[in-house]
Amino acid sequence: MELTRFGRPQRTEPLHIKLLTFMFQNPNRVLLYEELVAAVWYPAVVSNSALNAAISNTRKALGDSGKCQKYIKTVSGSGYRFIADFSIIDTPQFANYAQNSSQNVKLPRSDQTNSTHKEPALPNKPSIAVLDFDCVAADQFSTLFARGLCIDINAQLSRQSHIFTIARASAARLNPNLMRPEDIGRILGVRYLVYGHVLHTGSQFRITLSITDATQDCEIWSEQFDCSADGLLMLQLEIILAIASAIDRAVETCEIERAFLLPTEDLNAWEAYHRGLWHIDKPTPKDIAIAQAHFQYAIKLDPRLCRAYAGLSIIHTNKVFINVDGNTTEDMSQASDYAKRAIEHGDRDALAHWSWGKVLFLAGEHQQSLQVYRNVVSLSPSYAHAYVAIAAVCAHHDKNTEALTHIAQGERLSPCDPLQFAQDSMRAVALANLQHYQQAADSAVNAVAAPNAYFMTYAVAAACLYLSQDIQSAKAMADKALQCQPDFSVSAYQRCFPASDESSRSDFIEAMIASGLPRTQTVSQN
Repeated sequence: MELTRFGRPQRTEPLHIKLLTFMFQNPNRVLLYEELVAAVWYPAVVSNSALNAAISNTRKALGDSGKCQKYIKTVSGSGYRFIADFSIIDTPQFANYAQNSSQNVKLPRSDQTNSTHKEPALPNKPSIAVLDFDCVAADQFSTLFARGLCIDINAQLSRQSHIFTIARASAARLNPNLMRPEDIGRILGVRYLVYGHVLHTGSQFRITLSITDATQDCEIWSEQFDCSADGLLMLQLEIILAIASAIDRAVETCEIERAFLLPTEDLNAWEAYHRGLWHIDKPTPKDIAIAQAHFQYAIKLDPRLCRAYAGLSIIHTNKVFINVDGNTTEDMSQASDYAKRAIEHGDRDALAHWSWGKVLFLAGEHQQSLQVYRNVVSLSPSYAHAYVAIAAVCAHHDKNTEALTHIAQGERLSPCDPLQFAQDSMRAVALANLQHYQQAADSAVNAVAAPNAYFMTYAVAAACLYLSQDIQSAKAMADKALQCQPDFSVSAYQRCFPASDESSRSDFIEAMIASGLPRTQTVSQN
């Protein structure tokens, strides 16, 4: 069939003829978005922009436009209505075409699937899709910003090797306003869906993001990000990295919680890994043992799971910190071996390289450690803990101003990080090295206020408070450190945080000793 206007054939595609035929069959009735999609495109699923483009081209063929709306009227928030007066010349050709085109007009139920389409299974690792963002403002700049933001966030998440991220081309085909999360997740084969809403008022943008677990049809996370339209292009990368970091943390938290709800015998390798991850940052012998068991079980299930090897490497460097086994040489050897195996199985995985950077730092190889951590940032620019790790090395390599810069970057990416105490403590060390003693003491006090602060945190606070002339508080912090770890000594601190030049922190070390902490470990006599 073809469409003629004033006797002249109009340039149209079969899609536009099919759309127009459906409107002829349903005149002066509001045709909902989902109804049009089901009638014209089923079983394919298309984005809202594709539907709008088809309507625009159909209007053009009729001599109509979005501004005039003589024939096809937009019903805001609902769909479209064909309002023109018309008559049908009953011909066999049109009757046959109308009959064929109406066969799929009924809306498909959520349990109906295309028999030729095999729906993908959920991957074992966390899986996510970034859907098209809504934009309240209709101006072109806001629309382009929302689209670009969506694309860039998808690109950043795609760099995270521990997350299965759906290609943008596939996610963009699905309209989040017309489909249920359950259906989108099933079609794409992902668990998590990122929804976005961009509001532009005056010179301000507000970006509201949420993550939905498509398998449960429930929202698991939501957060708002505000930014100024002034200099937006310069700030866009910073905004994108902060958003990608927040999404990564939210997914990881949900995966950990989900893993603990499953029976141990039903865990897959990634779920076992996430159980271990919950214990990894808790510096107690019990937590270290539990985390180690989960990582080993994950490797048993999947011998190529690089993150489980990285977790074991971090476990052994944690043992060096708390001296659980009393044999740091063996733990350093094990940490090095597991980090290398992690990189072998995942040379693009940020955590694998991060674990190797930590081994190098503990070995006193500051420059090599910095190179590795900077490589981590290039692999995963939104990985907040990589910036904090760089800061730790810099603070013990006479690069204290640079350390403060990297701490600020880490905090920008993760403003509510569970390891905030470590960032505050490292800031205190850098400030003390720069002889800003009162600022160092303030930051150290913030660190010890955290519920997960441990003996190293109290030791740093003791030194900083002593340097700020608050002797009484310094001694109280030293006592607290020894209560947490009776065998703690200043030499243990120096072993866990080696300096490239010990003379550069001599005042800090002497202050730690003066606060009441023993220079070397005292062996109790029975």
